[in-house]
Amino acid sequence: MAVIKIVPMPGAKGDKGDDGATGAQGPQGPIGPAGEPGTQIVAVPSSHHGSSGNTAGMISWDDNYFYICVTNYTNGTPIIWKRINWTSGNW
Repeated sequence: MAVIKIVPMPGAKGDKGDDGATGAQGPQGPIGPAGEPGTQIVAVPSSHHGSSGNTAGMISWDDNYFYICVTNYTNGTPIIWKRINWTSGNW
C-alpha cells in the first residue's frame, strides 16, 4: 500500500513554508493589491459593446447569463462585455 503525503506549497495563502518565508498577501476587502476598485454589480448590459460609464470588472446576471465587463468603455465599437450561459444544467 502506497502512502501519499500531502503538504501545502511553501508560501501558499500567506502560510509559512518550510523555510519560514511567508507568501505574498492577496487582496483585502473591496480594494485589490494595487488599489483597483472592487467589483461593481450593475444592471444587465443592453449590448456587448456596453455604454458610457462601463468599466472593467463590472458584473451582472439574469435568469440565463452571467455578464462581466472586460475592459473600459471607449467609443461603442469594441466588445467589452462577455457573457456565460448558465442554463445548461447543474454542476
